[in-house]
Amino acid sequence: MRGFLTKILIFSIISFLAFSSLGQAYTPFDFSEEATWSHTECGYKPEWGAVYKFQISGDTLIDQYFYKKIYYQSRWSDGVCSNCDFTFNLDSATLFAMIRQNVESKKVYFIYPYVSEKEWLGYDFDITNVGQSLNGFSLIFTTDPEYPIAGIYVYQLIVDDIDSTCVNGEYRRRFYFGPGNAGNIYHNAEYWIDGIGSTQGLLVQGFGGPNWQQGLYCFHNKDGSIYYDSTGVLDCVVGSSLSCTDGLDCPPITGLKLINDTGPVHIYPNPVKNQLIVECKIQAVKLELTFFDMMGQKIITKLLHHPDEVSLVSLNELPSGFYYLTIQAGDFFAAKKIIKE
Repeated sequence: MRGFLTKILIFSIISFLAFSSLGQAYTPFDFSEEATWSHTECGYKPEWGAVYKFQISGDTLIDQYFYKKIYYQSRWSDGVCSNCDFTFNLDSATLFAMIRQNVESKKVYFIYPYVSEKEWLGYDFDITNVGQSLNGFSLIFTTDPEYPIAGIYVYQLIVDDIDSTCVNGEYRRRFYFGPGNAGNIYHNAEYWIDGIGSTQGLLVQGFGGPNWQQGLYCFHNKDGSIYYDSTGVLDCVVGSSLSCTDGLDCPPITGLKLINDTGPVHIYPNPVKNQLIVECKIQAVKLELTFFDMMGQKIITKLLHHPDEVSLVSLNELPSGFYYLTIQAGDFFAAKKIIKE
């Protein structure tokens, strides 16, 4: 995002109680040598397209903490970028930021030297509830590293949905923050995925606006592609893969929200009257549905043993109202707001 000066914005909102803790293990970030995040970005006034790549190379000691160094390369042009597909070259890259993680606390921190030597909280994956409040951030920088114009925007986020998604042959936790999240009209919809980061980009997250959009499309390490999302390749750049292939053992991630037809477990209708329809596309010994009220109190649990492809769940005993629903089936976990009519 070009032309922004250093600025910090903080939005406040009251968080509310939700429901029980997640049962799925946290997957830390892969900050190994040559780990690379690639994303596209589009501007519209004037129109331009860009591809950014961030790669881990080396480390440094700052205030008794070891940080991994992140190097940056980009390619952009006015209009639709036709030469944005490139291979990262460390020899011509620019040192961009330093990053570290505390696996125990599930937090990721970074230092962005173009702004200050301050350490910032980049990600807090200690998330247990739909409705939980936490901080988000975005780095604002130019596409030309020779003339960096940089800023950091800090703002409030509210977790809208929780589910699991397939990354490199395993299910990982995923958290959804919808458009205009927490009253921030400049927030674009995004997911946070354990070990991957934001689907908007590792260090830019969901802060956006009507004049640009961005999308993470690839993460890979020395061993190859771990994550590929074709929806992250925006129409302001030319190229179907942009030097990335499908993550091993997994198809491209195109969305696994519970309200969609895709994904291993599909729950509908919502609102629901008397019967909930559950479509289960994975083999599981049991599928557990747990309903919580708006104060986080458990109301009922429904068990489906060896669930069929399509199952009907009676909700006659559930009073009308708003609920939080958690779905557990083997390693798959998801959470969703639901209305009982």
